[in-house]
Amino acid sequence: MEISGFDPEDLTVDVGYWFKGSTNRKGYLAEFCEFHESEYMEMLLHISVRWFSLERCITRILRQYGPLTSYFKSLNENQPRFRRLVDAFSNPLTEVYLLFYQATLPVFTLLNLLLQRERSSIFQLHGEMTKFIKKLCARFMKPSALQGQQVHDILYKDPLNQLPGEKLNVGFTTRATLNRLLEAGDITPREKTVTHPAIDFRFALDMEETNVRLRIHIDHEVRKMALDDSRS
Repeated sequence: MEISGFDPEDLTVDVGYWFKGSTNRKGYLAEFCEFHESEYMEMLLHISVRWFSLERCITRILRQYGPLTSYFKSLNENQPRFRRLVDAFSNPLTEVYLLFYQATLPVFTLLNLLLQRERSSIFQLHGEMTKFIKKLCARFMKPSALQGQQVHDILYKDPLNQLPGEKLNVGFTTRATLNRLLEAGDITPREKTVTHPAIDFRFALDMEETNVRLRIHIDHEVRKMALDDSRS
């Protein structure tokens, strides 16, 4: 976000609240859906404390991306939220970033499902976290930097261990869309080049956040097991 300036949560919240409770706005969007020969679907409202809603909201926006783009470009309103949405849907790279998150979030969703189970899952944590971290690292790191490494020894911040931008695993549709925009002249070669380090940086941030969450969750599970043992 610090490099790209794009925050998927901000966008999904703005889209959700813009259409929430407005029959006129929904009806106008439905007209653009008909024009784009796309099925109308209501925009979902993302709630920041509910992790799983972000993935669903992003997918819904992408399924209506053409109609939404036409909708916001066709109107002229002065509300700050509307102006933010116009700026977002006028930027061709917004679609690229949304596609990147759509391709990446399922990796986190699977892990979150495990971490949010009611019954104790500490006996699964080591194996599942190891697989998760290696899967995430494989998206932006050279295979040679991962071979034979324990997860806590992986130097994921070292640029020498990271894949070049054109080889980052950002998702097939993300890559295809980026190339399509370049070929159409909607973005410049420089914009495409800048997009890669922004995505690379996002992976590094995800790794850092994962390490913090893991330590917190393991501490919680250990305390829970100790409490259960004391009661037995």
